Amino acid sequence: MTRPLLSFRALSFGVWLAALAAAGCGDGSAKDSEHPCLPPVEAAGGADDGPSDLPPADVSGDYTVTLTNLSNTCVTETDWTDGAVSPDNRYDIRQDGATITAQGQGNAAVYFVVLLGSNDFSGSVKGDAFRLTDVGPNVKTDGSCSYTIDAIVSGSIDGDTISGTITYRPVLSADPSCNPDCAPYACEAVQAYVGTRAPR
Repeated sequence: MTRPLLSFRALSFGVWLAALAAAGCGDGSAKDSEHPCLPPVEAAGGADDGPSDLPPADVSGDYTVTLTNLSNTCVTETDWTDGAVSPDNRYDIRQDGATITAQGQGNAAVYFVVLLGSNDFSGSVKGDAFRLTDVGPNVKTDGSCSYTIDAIVSGSIDGDTISGTITYRPVLSADPSCNPDCAPYACEAVQAYVGTRAPR
């Protein structure tokens, strides 16, 4: 069987919570001693750097972002090149107090919809740090394993410049130690980004 690629190549800007019913192992309840094969449920979070009482910085705006591939542990992805650069990606962030939402624009929007099944990021700001997550609903399968892919944007702002990392992480239907078909997808791909906000 030819394994499906995660297709992280030609990444446009984009960057935890999506638990599927276990495939052939367990009954879909939270991982515990009775169901050791279920994947752990990871809590979706916002910005987690610094004291909780820091007022949120203003991160809203339209950004032009340059991405650099940092690392990729997904063996099924053969088109990834460490150090490859993707410029001129557009990303739009909207803010209401400490709550933020975001979407890729142009080609980035198409990329997120194709890879994740969604172009809707949400998260929060704490001081100058922020985190956004796009919980991908697209279900992909390989043998008895099914998975979705989340994109997590972590970063900070300095003036009109944002920088940080984007992590693409498959969310598995079963623990790879129970279901070997899931083993190739216990991985992640990480990019660094730097973006500049358009004048307002």
